[in-house]
Amino acid sequence: TYNNQSGQISCKACDEGTFQKEKGQTSCDICLSGTYADKTGYEECIDCPYRLSSAEGSSICSLCAQKFYLNDVSAAIDGNEIFHDPFAYCLDCPPIGVSCETNATLSKLHVQSGYWRHSNKTSTIYHCRSISNICIGSDDGKNSKQDGNFGDVYCEEGHRGPLCEVCIDDDFYFSEIDGKCINCQSLTVVGMKLVYIILGASVLTTTGLILVTKYGFVTYCSDLVSTLSLQAKMKLLVSFCQILSSFEDVYGVKLDGSLTSWVHLFSFLNFDFFQMIGRA
Repeated sequence: TYNNQSGQISCKACDEGTFQKEKGQTSCDICLSGTYADKTGYEECIDCPYRLSSAEGSSICSLCAQKFYLNDVSAAIDGNEIFHDPFAYCLDCPPIGVSCETNATLSKLHVQSGYWRHSNKTSTIYHCRSISNICIGSDDGKNSKQDGNFGDVYCEEGHRGPLCEVCIDDDFYFSEIDGKCINCQSLTVVGMKLVYIILGASVLTTTGLILVTKYGFVTYCSDLVSTLSLQAKMKLLVSFCQILSSFEDVYGVKLDGSLTSWVHLFSFLNFDFFQMIGRA
């Protein structure tokens, strides 16, 4: 209670959302966040029930506490529903990819960088597998959007779709090696590569003919290959690289990058005709 007028013979009861436990005071203190006073005359505020919180000076706990989120925004209109059944309205924050501060809602969950979700109506969070961090997460401004392509707001510019692995521009394709959308090669670049291949083949052919006619180089190389069994060793190496690169797609096993990064040295052996002519 408190007395704020001279000549007043009795004390007044503190209003809801406030308290005062000291005698002779002229005002009441406001309940801190996370506490409430639902009646007048409280000497101390009451802690909010589990899963719930409140703003300062509240007479009811109508907010979901930290590490929980409100799954039904319409219920926020009537805080009594949340207060009387917190387990139905305030759900556990997803275990990965998001942070739930006090008063978090399903539509405004803060998705962290490297994670993605399909829309603002789901709490299912996916870890992006890309190595280039094209899943940029979200902020409050983006979370307020509610359209058919909502999941795209978690993607870096130029990317969209599940896990941000779909390219917006038709002239780009998603590269598994680079982990992002890259520009398809133009016909000029393809033509230059073909010219280089033809020139290289011509040089090797000419060099081979000179060595054969002058030094009997073919016989020497044939003997060397037979002695070292290079053909068999090369077949084993190529087969090993093929199996290693298919582990994740076929068996769902993702190997450490330090083990597989050197396999990219042999990427030049992959001759993708459709990629060369600009088809993603």
